[in-house]
Amino acid sequence: MIMPLLTGPRMLFNRNLLYTGITRARGCVTILGSSQTVQGMIDNVSENQRYTALDERIREMYAEEE
Repeated sequence: MIMPLLTGPRMLFNRNLLYTGITRARGCVTILGSSQTVQGMIDNVSENQRYTALDERIREMYAEEE
């Protein structure tokens, strides 16, 4: 897997995103980008609350089946 890491919004470039990309690679991962960007992602431990409403959608799906 090739993982391009260019510059972008700091809130998106966090440790969790880097971890997810690396752990989902099958066998080998090649990171393309600056070492400063990678180090910045490693240092960025902030997590943003995601409001996907996934739980509500799942409940609605099961309610429709009943």
